[in-house]
Amino acid sequence: MADTADVVVLPSLSTLSLAEDGHPALAKTFTAEEVAAHKKSTDCWIVIDGVVYNVTSFLATHPGGKRTILDMAGKDATAKFRALHNPEETLRKYGQDLVVGHLEVAAVSKE
Repeated sequence: MADTADVVVLPSLSTLSLAEDGHPALAKTFTAEEVAAHKKSTDCWIVIDGVVYNVTSFLATHPGGKRTILDMAGKDATAKFRALHNPEETLRKYGQDLVVGHLEVAAVSKE
């Protein structure tokens, strides 16, 4: 049996459905253009490792301040996120309820 400290559960099961191959898949796919439209403090999405997060409700409580997230709003924030956080720990703690889908397999603006 695996030690629970080694188990990472991302994203929340409530956001998953099964893909054609029978494996879990995120319920909704978004284009880079769709994600880019969500770049305001009242409607803020970011992408981390291909997963789209609606972080609007998290802006006010983000320990680094909302400006840090708003600078990446509507974009792929993977590189900056990984540079500042332990991805698995942080996403397990905060990200599960913020998942809205995944990014279409196409280029997205990276910072």
